[in-house]
Amino acid sequence: MTDKTTKRAVRKTRPSKAMTAAAAGAKPDGQAPSPEATTAQAAASDQDVPGATPHEGVGAGAGRGRGKAPARAAKPAAVKAAATTAPASRKAAGTRRTVGARSEAPPAPAARKARTPRRAPASPGAKPAASPAVAVSTTSPLSILIVASEAAPFARPGALADLIGGLPAALGALGHQVTLVVPRYAGETRGVPVDCFAVPMGSHVETAACYEVPIGPNARAILVEHPGFFEREHLYGDGQADYADNPRRFAFLCRVALEWAARAGEPVDVVHVHDWQAALVPVLLRTEWAGTPALAGATTVLTIHDAAFQGLCAPEWLGMLGLAPELYSVNGLEFWGRLSFLKGGIVFSDAVCTLGTAYARQLASGERASGLEGMLAMRGGTFFGVVDDEGAGAGSGLPAVPELARRFAEVFAAVRESRLASA
Repeated sequence: MTDKTTKRAVRKTRPSKAMTAAAAGAKPDGQAPSPEATTAQAAASDQDVPGATPHEGVGAGAGRGRGKAPARAAKPAAVKAAATTAPASRKAAGTRRTVGARSEAPPAPAARKARTPRRAPASPGAKPAASPAVAVSTTSPLSILIVASEAAPFARPGALADLIGGLPAALGALGHQVTLVVPRYAGETRGVPVDCFAVPMGSHVETAACYEVPIGPNARAILVEHPGFFEREHLYGDGQADYADNPRRFAFLCRVALEWAARAGEPVDVVHVHDWQAALVPVLLRTEWAGTPALAGATTVLTIHDAAFQGLCAPEWLGMLGLAPELYSVNGLEFWGRLSFLKGGIVFSDAVCTLGTAYARQLASGERASGLEGMLAMRGGTFFGVVDDEGAGAGSGLPAVPELARRFAEVFAAVRESRLASA
């Protein structure tokens, strides 16, 4: 390919400067600081998108400082002891093992080359369709792993947490086996310790303690404990600026979710992630965890609640998060000289969706996409709204959580069927 051809290809993917300047949350001066400045606060935080609905356009923002948490109660000594040792049933060959306060790790595997998923061609001006629908077999339940940064009742900064928190139980009531992975924020004392393991993060190794909480029929929550990352007064920032280490905090959450599923050993059919905080999960799943038996057949679905918050940070974070250098490319996480967690999720997921078709249309047209409309348009029919909330008979907007869960179950089955057919 010639240099001129390459430049034309890049222009098709990237937004214009005018679009970027007008997009909320994508300002050049709003990026996260480099790893060397993680002890300082970011200079500015992204702003809410005006005219947004309670569930879309007001997603899990990086620096809103919402959801002030009460101080954590002291843990019993038995719980502390259990959190430092992984049960034997969770151990797997080649994984790290924790002995007391010492972490022993096997030699790190060679970095795998990132794979760029195939995309169906689409007209940049195409209107996103409603979700694909198929009959969901009640005799073949799906194993679903949901990853999010907030979910009621464990963290409830707004309506989005109520939605994500209600989805696992509603899917479980349909017969699916559902696991929700969220941080164990300050003040949360529920859960039984079920696993504890080391998590490599570039040149550092962190430790994750996992607590299990039943949340409904066929549904459970895995709360990820890391005092340094999650025992803070607020979820995403201090109310004035983002926490400077947000890239590390939520990259850690993504790694823990996949490592927990790999160690549990139960095959996962669908991995459903929400917003930028969980958007690295599809990236890591298709690269570092690609050969993991429990995750090899998993279909990935990314739901965007607010595209204005993209998880932007300096490219120096790539190595600090343990990500392969080749991921920093136009067809990877690179977005106008920075890393974008959300863009990575868009590129590597099997499907990308919004809750309603109205917001999907706004994103595809560039109205509220914060510069990501080109990437979304390239997805064609694999970018859609789950519920038609703007057509005839749309009513007052989104349905109740049980009906939304039924629609998501149809989406999961359709996307998985398509992936298996093309494998």
